[in-house]
Amino acid sequence: GVVNSIYNVTANLSSSDGCLNITANNITVDGRGFSLSFGSSTVSTVFGINVAGANGTVIKNFKLIEQAGNSGLNKEGIRFLKAYNGTVVNVSTIRTTSSSSDGILLTSSGYINITLNGINSSDIGNGIFLSSSSENNTITGNTIYNNGTSSDGIVLSVSNNNSILGNIILGNSTTSDGIIISLSNNT
Repeated sequence: GVVNSIYNVTANLSSSDGCLNITANNITVDGRGFSLSFGSSTVSTVFGINVAGANGTVIKNFKLIEQAGNSGLNKEGIRFLKAYNGTVVNVSTIRTTSSSSDGILLTSSGYINITLNGINSSDIGNGIFLSSSSENNTITGNTIYNNGTSSDGIVLSVSNNNSILGNIILGNSTTSDGIIISLSNNT
């Protein structure tokens, strides 16, 4: 994308692997309620929306769908990698069949506001996962449903100074946790 641009989606998007890759600063992608389907291939480690090294990214008003019938692992709805000052708002992320997949994954990212999203995570997947020094993020007003074994709501691993407020976390497994904080200081 072009730095300092706003992109308005005008139709449903689909890809057998990852769908959107954002690497420029100050990009806004408004899904305007359309669906983004991704990950039907057997390739592992794909992202519906991947924000890599870009700052000031806003992702809003999407319905992300991991397509059924695949066997790959680690199919993340949205990933921020070494990205700062972003927002994810009003996105519903639906997991279907992949294990080890997260709705929203932050790796070495900070000052990301994750607000008013709906996330349904599958086996061994997490609703929201912050790792590798993802710091000073705000997670508020999200609804997360854990639908499988060891599927946790919010996980903070080696990530400090994050705020978690007013989220609803539901689940149907005795091996799932609402919030896990590991090697981290948060409020």
